[in-house]
Amino acid sequence: MPERDRKQDRVVKNLVSKYKTGSNLILLEAPTGFGKTYVIAKTVKQLLEEDKNKGVIISTHTNKLAFDLLDACKNIMPDENIGLVFGKNNYIDINKLQENKEELSKYCNGIDKYIKKLKSKKSTEYDWLIDTFINETLLYPDMERVIKNLIQSEERIKQAKEFKDFTVSVTNHFYLLSNFLYVNENFNPDDYHIVLDEVHTIAQTADSLLSKSFSPFRLEYLSKSFNEELDGLAKKSYTEKLSLLGWKMRELNNDFARQDKIGRYFRHTDSEYQEFLSAVKHIFLNTKRYDIHKLLKETREYKDKMLLSGKKPKYVNSFLDELSELATVLSIKDNNTIGFLKFSQTKGYPSLIFSRVDAGWQLSKKFWKRKPKMIGVSATIKTDNSNTGIPNVLGFRKRSDEPYIPFILIPVGYSWGKVQRTYIPDPNVEMPEPPNVANINEADEDAVEQMNDWGKYIAGVVADTFENKKSIVLTGSYAQVDTIIKNLKSLVKNGIILQTTSDRTMSSILKEFTTDDKIKILVAARHFGVGIDLPGSNLEKLYIARLPYPVLSFKWLSNKHIGSSYIDEMVINFRQWMGRLIRTENDRGDLYILDGRFKKEQNRLMPFIKERSAEINYIKEVGYNE
Repeated sequence: MPERDRKQDRVVKNLVSKYKTGSNLILLEAPTGFGKTYVIAKTVKQLLEEDKNKGVIISTHTNKLAFDLLDACKNIMPDENIGLVFGKNNYIDINKLQENKEELSKYCNGIDKYIKKLKSKKSTEYDWLIDTFINETLLYPDMERVIKNLIQSEERIKQAKEFKDFTVSVTNHFYLLSNFLYVNENFNPDDYHIVLDEVHTIAQTADSLLSKSFSPFRLEYLSKSFNEELDGLAKKSYTEKLSLLGWKMRELNNDFARQDKIGRYFRHTDSEYQEFLSAVKHIFLNTKRYDIHKLLKETREYKDKMLLSGKKPKYVNSFLDELSELATVLSIKDNNTIGFLKFSQTKGYPSLIFSRVDAGWQLSKKFWKRKPKMIGVSATIKTDNSNTGIPNVLGFRKRSDEPYIPFILIPVGYSWGKVQRTYIPDPNVEMPEPPNVANINEADEDAVEQMNDWGKYIAGVVADTFENKKSIVLTGSYAQVDTIIKNLKSLVKNGIILQTTSDRTMSSILKEFTTDDKIKILVAARHFGVGIDLPGSNLEKLYIARLPYPVLSFKWLSNKHIGSSYIDEMVINFRQWMGRLIRTENDRGDLYILDGRFKKEQNRLMPFIKERSAEINYIKEVGYNE
């Protein structure tokens, strides 16, 4: 038996033994190439053999990973009742496509044609989920294959399953946490063994689940759609309010929606944020016509009338949700406590993201403390050589009168030994730093010059060292990608460079990168640092242009004690990024860290670098500086 298989069997035995005998959270940190999916499936099989009175729930970060776990479990336990449970809201909803049709048409040609096909298809299949559709098909040129597998919105509700329907249920963190954080009378966690894949993402999922957003684009569409559904049932004064509401929202969008800002956020200290919020409040706080609470009350009354008359309105619940989120925004007097402004193509841009709930406290109180006896697995849990960083990573929130959740950590050593060469910044050499991308203005000549100097430096190192091998340059944003690409094209031949863009999916870019031998360099935004598998000669050089500090979200913008947990998450992200390079025991490669901030984070990152590195060198001066 190969050594890795023996290690896997020992790990499974250890996990189950500690789970049976203790009352703690059991954490397994098993690095790239160890076979975590197989370990999880074998652990689940063992748990069922030991205790047949409980079912098992396996939860992971994305639906794609859930499908992988489903396949692994079915291979190992072909006779068990195993299925996917995501909740009915995760399945394709044609109404959501129609609501966002105008916005989506900017990113997908012929969206009307695809919606028409969806409506005509009488399929009961439900394997394709919203995030798969958006990420893998909506921006992809050929959608015909996927359309055949999609279901209509009324069918998705009939097909949705619950945990109790399977012996082994595979789900995502979002749906699992929603059952814990919101009351679900049909769900008793004590009836299940719970195994968490990618356990380090639990905290960010909770933050996402508990945040809210207000989008004038969505409110414009919903007010118009609900008005049409009323069809003479409401008073003229009410329908006129809805028409004027839609018109005012259209004005907001015309004033603020900018496609070149997609993916950016603005903090409360930015003028963009303040101007947008002031415009929203000016509309609703300066006239009785837009009394939001009265509008909510009237809308609920007309909803009841429609239901009593036998009508089934499609849009009223969504309309009420958006009005409620707007009411929350208007009720907060201090503009600096609401959240941040984000330009998002999925809900309509711009959107105001906010929360009135402490996600960390909710996670500690309603998830960890309610079901502490679980098994969590990830390639990256530790943020230093001790266990001190783990509570922050998992979202534990300690208060003075309560202890941390007890946990047991089982670390597995790096699988393939010291097989990479690593190049780090020379402490005696100053490296150029790019300015904050979100605040760059073309009129700000100093900021533009600073960004170009940084892009020139990164491109220079890559051009001098890539050696015609498959190479990926990971950076933070599309703006940074563009800057590096512009400088790279002046240093190397144009035919060998590929870049990520907001209008292409990860799968299509990776397919082109791996199948076209002429393409040697891929310059990628930060999401390419997680979940991609490029073994052997598909990736031999990895350049980290920017350390992966977390994107500033409401979680960070509202946190007065941002320091340690913010760095902890950067370390976790860095270990994930570094894991793209060595995927199998035969892999070899070179890692380059090109961010000057490495010097202040060196003590935290070096132990993980040394674990993998046969040699560590300083980055030499690049040719263009000579």
